[in-house]
Amino acid sequence: MEPKACEKCGRVLMDGQGVAFCPHCGGLLVAMELCLDPYIRDFVKSLWKWGIRTKMSCEGHLNHGAPYPWVDVPRGQAVRLAQLVARQNRPMLTREIENHNTWVIRPEGSWLRLIPEDRNRPLAKLQEDAVEFGKFLLELPDNWL
Repeated sequence: MEPKACEKCGRVLMDGQGVAFCPHCGGLLVAMELCLDPYIRDFVKSLWKWGIRTKMSCEGHLNHGAPYPWVDVPRGQAVRLAQLVARQNRPMLTREIENHNTWVIRPEGSWLRLIPEDRNRPLAKLQEDAVEFGKFLLELPDNWL
């Protein structure tokens, strides 16, 4: 199930399969994947896989906005989101390799924002971390809980 977004009103349909036009305004529906920044795409898609809706996301920019990747999710999904983040934020990846790719959940208005814990690292490294986190979540077995 991949969400679709209306090009006209911006509404998101979580199950837009077989639907070409927005039922609210008649605007064209496009696959949400096409609207995602490249360095946050796998991360957002992995959240969708685990039933987490997303409001907005960004891969981060040096010339405007936040200089790190982020994803906004509904507060009502805090428990599920915390379970996914805890799975990623384990202290050691293996016996020899420490995990420096950790994420935190912060309130952002009526939503929650998922951001890298250490935002002082170079943007390119933080973007690599977002891609890695997304791939990690996509590869989790369906019965991991």
